[in-house]
Amino acid sequence: MERLGVVLDGPLCPADISPASGGNPIEWCLMKKAEFIDSVKTGRAEWAELLSKVDADLMLEPGQEGEWSAKDILAHVMWYEREMLGMLKTRALVGSDLWELPLDERNAAVHDELKEMTLNEVREEADRVFTALIEQLELLPEEAYSDSGCFEHMPAEWKPWDVMAGNTFRHYAEHTESIRRLAGI
Repeated sequence: MERLGVVLDGPLCPADISPASGGNPIEWCLMKKAEFIDSVKTGRAEWAELLSKVDADLMLEPGQEGEWSAKDILAHVMWYEREMLGMLKTRALVGSDLWELPLDERNAAVHDELKEMTLNEVREEADRVFTALIEQLELLPEEAYSDSGCFEHMPAEWKPWDVMAGNTFRHYAEHTESIRRLAGI
């Protein structure tokens, strides 16, 4: 595995809780394990509920985000979760060589890598990865959520929970509107 070159493409402090928006940077830096796991589970349940409202035929129609279908979006989200699973298992900021690419190129490469998977294969893999991800999150010690020193190669100023949030519950939110449009809600 290669060292993850780029995990966060924006500021380290999320806009919704940054000091500039009135958020509390102390809370941002001190996200607790139980709160984080709850956010992941809640975000995933909402994501799954939304996806359940989309008929299988519509899941395959391109054009939701560029030429991507809802199945492609689900596969994309699953890939990022799978990368976080690898990071948790190794306790190191390592992963696919695709992390070395700029975000748009990485996403295009991920799409090319996963586009031949069937909808059922994507759903099954997404469920398997999510189950394993929750297991690893539960095994992660409390301090590892806020201490980058618990992960080899992670920059000291990064917060591990923020890296994981951007690739789990925050990631679902990034793609929610496309799925809502498709579901007609």
